[in-house]
Parts: sequence; C-alpha cells; structure tokens
Amino acid sequence: MMYSTLSVTPTESVWNNALDAWQGWSNVTFDDEYREALLTLLEGLATLIGYLVGVVCCCNA
Repeated sequence: MMYSTLSVTPTESVWNNALDAWQGWSNVTFDDEYREALLTLLEGLATLIGYLVGVVCCCNA
C-alpha cells in the first residue's frame, strides 16, 4: 500500500524566502529614502499596535 507524503518546509526557510523576495522587489521598486520612510512607518505602526494591545490587556485584567 502506498501512502502519500506531505513535505513540510520549515517556517524559518519560508520566512527567509519571503524576506529575500521582499528585498529583491524593494530594491527594484524603491529608492533608499523611500524604503527608509516605509520601514519607519511600519515600525511605528507595529509599536502603536503593541501599545494598544497592552492597554487593552491591562484594562481588561
């Protein structure tokens, strides 16, 4: 009896491939100043979301 197999790629490999694809796309699409501004915006949004989650968790505790 033959069983089908499922190949699972490690998450780290998938993450690294996604980062490589993003880097390749952003190198072609954006200049350095625009890329820096975009990354700063994303960092700020991540920080804001972190603060909001913290406030919600503290208020509901």
